Amino acid sequence: MQTTARPMEGSNSAQEEFMRKLVALLLAATFATVAFQAVAQDKAKKPTAEECKKDPKMKGCEEMKKK
Repeated sequence: MQTTARPMEGSNSAQEEFMRKLVALLLAATFATVAFQAVAQDKAKKPTAEECKKDPKMKGCEEMKKK
């Protein structure tokens, strides 16, 4: 008598399909979170006064000149 824990080839149980969709959803959510954080961090970064002295045309330095 031979018993195996694997289902027959080509057969997908409902649980396997659910797990595949769950893993895909988790990967997509992780990617979206990391991408959003990178964009938010890039926008929040403001140059220091020293950086503006070295490169006055740097993005964000125009605001410091107005103040």
